Amino acid sequence: MRTLSKLLITRYEGRVLTARIQNGKVIQMDLEPSEASGRLGNIYIGKS
Repeated sequence: MRTLSKLLITRYEGRVLTARIQNGKVIQMDLEPSEASGRLGNIYIGKS
């Protein structure tokens, strides 16, 4: 069975929210201050 992974990066309440989703379940979530928003606005495509 193939594993489906997604990375969600968005702004939430003035901070940057990063969530890693695998097979429909959140397996990791980070909330960073808005100053650390270097990834926000970028698009990444990956295959494994």
